[in-house]
Amino acid sequence: MSNKLKIEDTCLTVEQSKELQSLGIEMKDTLMVFCDYYDQVHDYELCINSKGVTDYVYEAVPTLTNTEMLEMLPFNYAYNENYMYLYMRHNDEGVIEMYYKRWLNDTEGPHFCNILLRDSLFEMIKYLKTNKLM
Repeated sequence: MSNKLKIEDTCLTVEQSKELQSLGIEMKDTLMVFCDYYDQVHDYELCINSKGVTDYVYEAVPTLTNTEMLEMLPFNYAYNENYMYLYMRHNDEGVIEMYYKRWLNDTEGPHFCNILLRDSLFEMIKYLKTNKLM
């Protein structure tokens, strides 16, 4: 089985990055950045966020990698006097499920299913930030 993931699949899209930034997610020192080198084309190129890489770009949009997003997620959070713990699994249909659940109980919190880990992480961070849980 070959891995068909591209590096772009492991980072937020430009739109996802802008949406999380608008919610107040800090993206100051991210590993990767989208660079638009031309002022009207909006053809972004994913680059390593190193010194000088954004000096001559029309627009730079920092983005988060899967690892950076995983590190942001709380391992657990309190909900109605219960602690909800983070669970993640790759199901039989090839979809990544991400959810919070009470320990030793079937009570589940937010549940997101996507083919790409990036999209599940995006939805979870958006949910947690919107509901003031992070």
